[in-house]
Amino acid sequence: MKNEWVHVSPQFTLGLSLLCSLPVDVVERALIDNNKEMTLILAKALDLEWETAMSLLFLGAKDHRISARDLDDLREEFARLNTETSRSVLRFYQSRKNAAAVESDQRRLPQLHALG
Repeated sequence: MKNEWVHVSPQFTLGLSLLCSLPVDVVERALIDNNKEMTLILAKALDLEWETAMSLLFLGAKDHRISARDLDDLREEFARLNTETSRSVLRFYQSRKNAAAVESDQRRLPQLHALG
């Protein structure tokens, strides 16, 4: 886990990952890897209000700081995002997670899949 992330509780990350049906590490990367666009997409897909999306951005920001200009730009970007398109992106990430889980199961239990 990166140093910038120590100010956010694991329970928060877990909760958001459950809401998104995504692995915790994917949510962590969206919040802390300067991936503000992905944070906005997750928020829009969950039909969150701007104030909540903004809180997510501040949680992931270094020292909880975002310049006023960047925040205005992010608010405009959030407003332009289409909810259904954002949900499609979320479904794509969820399908990748599910495909990885199936592949992992097949590697762990090849004898069971050979019987099917």
